[in-house]
Amino acid sequence: MGMQTESPDARQASPDIEQLQHNLRINIVYRPVDEIRSYKRTLRKRSKRWQAAMQASIKRFGLILPILIDQEGEIIGGQGVFEIAKQCGFSEVPTVRIEHLSEVDTRLLRLAAGWLPIRASDEASAVNTILWAL
Repeated sequence: MGMQTESPDARQASPDIEQLQHNLRINIVYRPVDEIRSYKRTLRKRSKRWQAAMQASIKRFGLILPILIDQEGEIIGGQGVFEIAKQCGFSEVPTVRIEHLSEVDTRLLRLAAGWLPIRASDEASAVNTILWAL
């Protein structure tokens, strides 16, 4: 068996990670909550237990997770955190505006941001072990 090599077309289709890292800088900007729009579809339902835990976390540690928004200020990731921040009385929240993605990639990121935490919850027993050790 010989070594497989990528075709020139495949290499061009892949993003150049070094260039992307060089050009993409995350800038956290605090924006008033009335400038941010919730996504029109609810991707996840959050339990009362999750909401209470998030409220307790924000009250203890502060709002340290930025909300991901698109060019128009619509939420890509962090809808639940945003809703809890409003309930806690925050008038502004930290945001990261994602401007370099196509519409399709923005939609894919929205799905990933909403569903990857669910997959991570499969590791809940490991997290519980760490928490009980504290």
